[in-house]
Amino acid sequence: MNGRGIRQFLLAWLFLPWLALDAQQPETRQTDAVRPPAVSGISALESLRDLIEAAETRISVLRDQLATAPDGLRRAELESQLANERADLRSLNEDFREVASGVEESEYTMKEEPTSDLSSQVKDLLQPLLGELRDASSGPREMEALRNELRRARARQSMARQALDRIRSYTPEASDDELKRLLDKARQAWEQRAKESGSRIKVLEVQLEERERARTTFIEKASSVLSNFWRTRGLNLLLAIAAALATFLIGRRVFRYLRRISPLHRRKGAQVASRFADIIAAALLAVFTLIAGLIVLYAREDWVLLTLAAIILLGIVWAGRNTLPPYIEQIRLLLNIGPVREGERIVMDGLPWRVSKLGFYCDLTNPELSGGTLRVPARELIQLRSRPQDPHEPWFPSRLDDWVILRDGTFGKVVQQTPEQVVLVRRGGSYKTYPAEDFLEQAPENLSRNFRVRATFGIDYRHQADATEAIPQRLTEALQTALAAAVGQENLHYVTVQLEAAGSSSLDYAVRADFSGEVASQFNVLNRLVARTCVETCNAEGWVIPFTQITIHQAGE
Repeated sequence: MNGRGIRQFLLAWLFLPWLALDAQQPETRQTDAVRPPAVSGISALESLRDLIEAAETRISVLRDQLATAPDGLRRAELESQLANERADLRSLNEDFREVASGVEESEYTMKEEPTSDLSSQVKDLLQPLLGELRDASSGPREMEALRNELRRARARQSMARQALDRIRSYTPEASDDELKRLLDKARQAWEQRAKESGSRIKVLEVQLEERERARTTFIEKASSVLSNFWRTRGLNLLLAIAAALATFLIGRRVFRYLRRISPLHRRKGAQVASRFADIIAAALLAVFTLIAGLIVLYAREDWVLLTLAAIILLGIVWAGRNTLPPYIEQIRLLLNIGPVREGERIVMDGLPWRVSKLGFYCDLTNPELSGGTLRVPARELIQLRSRPQDPHEPWFPSRLDDWVILRDGTFGKVVQQTPEQVVLVRRGGSYKTYPAEDFLEQAPENLSRNFRVRATFGIDYRHQADATEAIPQRLTEALQTALAAAVGQENLHYVTVQLEAAGSSSLDYAVRADFSGEVASQFNVLNRLVARTCVETCNAEGWVIPFTQITIHQAGE
């Protein structure tokens, strides 16, 4: 296969679905004005000639009989037979002309079937599209119709032969002349029918042969259809799309310019009016874009594409009856009079968002999240509710580089937080990742602003005399000195030691130390430092640290 053939094949493959119905069709009959007769057509014409002569003879005989027939039933019977013979003669003449010329009578006359007013109007509207579909499938339909008729003709010929065989079997047994005359008349009738069936079979075989010979290959047909498409409808479609696109782009630029200079959009407190004007402008832009494409198709007189466009638009309008109510809620949302208002706070997928912009696509932002900007369709906000944002309300419980403690005991620094996930780095360098919604459910405690270290420490009851004054004061002084040396006095806000409870085996003290968020990374270190300082102070002062004791009392006799 040469390069041209390969190119044609590839093009045909790309357009295979569109050409599926038309791939193996013969050329349209308008291009086959006169077909050369086949060699076997001569015998068909001779058979038709004999049938025509026989029909004319029968008509002449019937006319003579009708002229001499008396009035009554016999005359009505002869008139009916004469009408049938004349119809058969007309049909035979049409078949003869068709076989001789290769052109069908109905194809030449192009007669249209009469229709009612309503169906006529619908047909006029759909005529271009129906004509294309009819032409696309005319070849296979004609071939199938001819094959069916050929099968019926052969079946009739077989039945006629069987009838003749049966009649001939009765003839030798006929005992009188009248019975022989009737059998001979029946034989002649069935011989005529067998002859007509044989002639019809020859005619149909010639027609099938001519259509088979006119059939083109798939590559040739595909190339022809593709070439015709791009010369006519393909070009028209591209021009219509170009006109619609140009109208849309120019209209959008004009709309943006008018929106920028419009006093309605610059005036505060006119949000509903300005948004309503935006919706009207968007609708007009869509209508003008559509009209531009249709005008091109009308100017190019491409009624097929214009009809298809009209059908698609009618389908959209028809389907809009059921889909319109949800759009009403979206229009209320766009006008900023719905349940979600611009500038307010909503919760979507478990995360808080600020409604920055309402439109067909709405902008949601969260300033505390990396990549915290979402564009969502307006229909996804219809079921949500917004509320005014408090100026001091946080958008997220943490920020980057904050140290947090989660409900599950995880302690780490936030190194990434996005709308999808939050990543913590723990002491030692391991990373732990939470989905953003799960992170919020962990109720994170943020230590990077300020935090407190808590501890409970017990002293033996033998030091009960100093339990309320001396011991708390001494522990406070020791903790103040040790913690200030560890983190700096500027990061240590407050230290206190107070008697909390008289326990079962010890006097328990509540130790509290408040720190700046600058030293949040040392949270665990400071917990251990508090415990160590308390133990060292007890050792230095000689205070006994008790342990849990169990005393067993034995009952006497």
